[in-house]
Amino acid sequence: MKQKWLVMLMVSAVLLAMTACSGGGSAAPDAGSGGGNQASGNGQEKVLIGVSLQNTGDVFDRILYEGMMEYGEEHKDEVELQILNAQGDVNVQLTNVDQLINSKVKAIVLWPRDVDALTPAVEAANAAGIPVVCVNTRTNGGEYIYVGSDDYQAGIIQGEWLAENLPENAKFCYLMGPIGHSGQIGRKKGLNEVLAEKRPDVEMLAEQTAEWDRAKAMNITDDWLKSFPEVSAIVSQNDNMALGAIEAVRTADKLDSIIVVGTDATEEACNSIKAGDLSMSVFQNARNQGYCSADVALGLAKGTYQDGDMDIPFEAVDAGNVDEYLKQYAAAG
Repeated sequence: MKQKWLVMLMVSAVLLAMTACSGGGSAAPDAGSGGGNQASGNGQEKVLIGVSLQNTGDVFDRILYEGMMEYGEEHKDEVELQILNAQGDVNVQLTNVDQLINSKVKAIVLWPRDVDALTPAVEAANAAGIPVVCVNTRTNGGEYIYVGSDDYQAGIIQGEWLAENLPENAKFCYLMGPIGHSGQIGRKKGLNEVLAEKRPDVEMLAEQTAEWDRAKAMNITDDWLKSFPEVSAIVSQNDNMALGAIEAVRTADKLDSIIVVGTDATEEACNSIKAGDLSMSVFQNARNQGYCSADVALGLAKGTYQDGDMDIPFEAVDAGNVDEYLKQYAAAG
């Protein structure tokens, strides 16, 4: 009964967050950026919102992007999104933000590649009087509204699950995102704190960044499996890397003895949980983050948004409740 109540509570939280500012539909991740302000169908000038994406190469990246495009399509009579993609390059992203400032956008949605390196971009927008929304990832300075999830809590949730499910004296290897990314920092901090408190018997054998990349994670995991035959689990900061790790574990014929866990609970990851390969993930609503960040940016540009940061909670997903999340993906088309 307790497990059933928890599942119902988590699903209700997802639906509540999505009804706050989410839509349906999708768009291709390589869509181009917009041009200057244009007149809407009712003759009023559209509000030009600049968007600086760190990348659209990962599954999670594309879903977040699609959420922004959904918002732009649903509000096409009042908003125009000028979207620039840094392709994972910090220097390109800094240049992109400068370009958006020079385009005199009314607000900027920034998905920072690095918490320190992109702080000057936020400060430059502040100096220009342009409100900033940081989506998914924070910076260490500048004034902005944050729309996203608390990465520290993702690490906590992952750590809690591992504390309950890892065997005694378990040994694991840890796949991380880009060093310096707020997701890499926060998720590691939360995980380490929980395991240190609840499972001091658990040992981390190795940690390495695979930069959210599946192929890199597969190669790294393959090396770990050869170097550490005693490994009990591969813990990943996102699902893309976790799925790469699963391929290496499957090739080594060790899926029955090694636990693999991820973060994001993408549709592919949920199907992997359903199949019994991935053991758990931590749901992060990428689509709603993208959609809501555009909504907040428009509100800031119009002077109608008066609230603070918008938190979109993480949720644990495993075999016990994965069907509820797969239903959501099916309903979204």
